[in-house]
Order: sequence, then C-alpha cells, then structure tokens
Amino acid sequence: MDSERRNAPRIDKALTVKYAQASQCPTCWDSTTIKNISRTGVLLNTRKNFPRGETLKLLIKIPFDPFHWLEIEGKVIESAANLTRVKFEGLRKEQEQLIHDYVEWLIKYNLPKRH
Repeated sequence: MDSERRNAPRIDKALTVKYAQASQCPTCWDSTTIKNISRTGVLLNTRKNFPRGETLKLLIKIPFDPFHWLEIEGKVIESAANLTRVKFEGLRKEQEQLIHDYVEWLIKYNLPKRH
C-alpha cells in the first residue's frame, strides 16, 4: 500500500466515516476512521479487505459542515491489511468543493501531508 499513484496531496487527518459495500448490503453501515484524505480519495481503516473495483458507499463527517454527513461513492483501488484506498466517483460540484476547501485549509495550516 506504499506505492504512490495519486497527483493530489494526501493529508494525514483522522475523520469519522461510515462505509457500506454497495453490492452486498448498501444499508449495512460500519463505522471507522479515515487515515488520510485528498481531493480525489481516502485511505480508511476497514474490518476486512475488499476486491479491487468494489463500490463502497461512504458517509464522511467533514468539520467544515459538522451537522451533515457527506454521502459519496468510491471505487476500491487497493485493499490489504485492513486498509482500503478508495477513489471518489461521481462527486457533485458542492461535494467536490467542500472536500477541496477542507484539504486546502489543512494544507494552509501545515498539517502533515504526503505527496
């Protein structure tokens, strides 16, 4: 899981997230944390590994909007050792903007990032 293939900087920031496997049980949510986030995806702790290409539904709690869950979908890029890398898919403009603004804010205040 160390190979870096993304162009967007990743920010090491723990966030609350719920996830569900869209093909198996789209309403069976499991809670966990995000290890890092970028404008294009997340790395999250998961209870199990998922096959590459699996669609996960995500509910992410972004501190900029603490009263709402950001509901998005993503494709599993890699999953091993209970860490799952997910690429966001089908983001609406306002979702994309919220994630972008949050990541840029974290970069501005020099929180740990990886390129």
